[in-house]
Amino acid sequence: SGVRTIYRLTNNNLAESAWLIWDKDVNVVRSPSADLTELRIYYTGDGPPKKTNWDLATGGYATDNPDDWLYMGVPAPQTAPIVDVNPVGSAQAEDSRYYVYTYVSEFGSLEEESAPSPPSELVTISYGESVDISGFDPPPIDHYNITKIRVYRTLAGQETAGVYAFVTEIDVNNLPVTYNDDLGPDELGEPLRTIGWNAPPAGLQGLVGMSNGMLAGFEGNTVYFSEPYFPHAWPMAYAQTVPDTIVGLGVFGHTLVVMTEGHPYLMTGVSPETITVEKLPIPEPCVSARSIAFDEFGVLYASPNGLVAVGPGTAQVITKHLFRRNEWQEYNPALLIGTIYDGKYFGAFQSAVHGARVMVISRDDHPALSFLDVNAGALFTDIETSELFYYGA
Repeated sequence: SGVRTIYRLTNNNLAESAWLIWDKDVNVVRSPSADLTELRIYYTGDGPPKKTNWDLATGGYATDNPDDWLYMGVPAPQTAPIVDVNPVGSAQAEDSRYYVYTYVSEFGSLEEESAPSPPSELVTISYGESVDISGFDPPPIDHYNITKIRVYRTLAGQETAGVYAFVTEIDVNNLPVTYNDDLGPDELGEPLRTIGWNAPPAGLQGLVGMSNGMLAGFEGNTVYFSEPYFPHAWPMAYAQTVPDTIVGLGVFGHTLVVMTEGHPYLMTGVSPETITVEKLPIPEPCVSARSIAFDEFGVLYASPNGLVAVGPGTAQVITKHLFRRNEWQEYNPALLIGTIYDGKYFGAFQSAVHGARVMVISRDDHPALSFLDVNAGALFTDIETSELFYYGA
């Protein structure tokens, strides 16, 4: 069939649902902020990181594929604004300032703002003078929906380009434009808060949602974290690296489990700037990103030796009473597809020895094992309806 990922987008307001289907390994995360009507989701694995919602994905109707989407991040302008002082002949110096501008993308009802442009040249104005600002880069058009430019300037008496306050907002349809800034210091707006808010890396994979509105993903051996409740913003200052190549991510509580080609790692914290990293002593590499499944009790994944469980105070191979290593290998763990349903692990396998079926493993000290005669190419657990779905291979 070629289908590798399925995701059910349910619109309770319309009493409809739509299946989003990919032929790639895609990780989907629901919006970390309150969202009962637009059904925003964010995902990686289908090219650069992306986002969509009910209207974009379905074209307003329930269909079988994501019809449209936007890139997850909002790129920062690459060139500094041009500034020119309009002189009035006064010799009384009043202010020296820098200017920057940002792009604002509309994603449904959300306005998502980019990091700022490089700062302008320093301009010094005298009493009664104003500044013309121009040279705004037209924003990229394809799959960004950038509709506005916001202009900011440094505060009076600030000789370094650091803290900025809002000056004006410009409709991108009016570009090119020159804006005349004659505002006094008490007429400025809110401070610029998006410094360092980079778009996520183009190669970001393994997207998961964490507590307190954080999203996490990885590229290579680096884990990236979003600004809490702002999934379009991924400051480089929050990145954490591990020695081993990362295969996938899972979450329980305030802990991110980082599965690699070597040891697993725990990254724990309630905010991205407080993350601590711990290497687990068990040498259990992850052999299949698609085998990773997690819920509030912990993370499960396939290693060469069996199914590994990582949770509060535990990290062990839970199938050691069920399979010896050579027996486990007969199930082709490198192609295992996993999900958790009703507290049990459902693992779809393609085995030359045991056929194409689904193993069901409980999570207690002596796990029970059963099999379903189902040939599944993709699995999905719908947490809203407590239903398990599969797509036939």
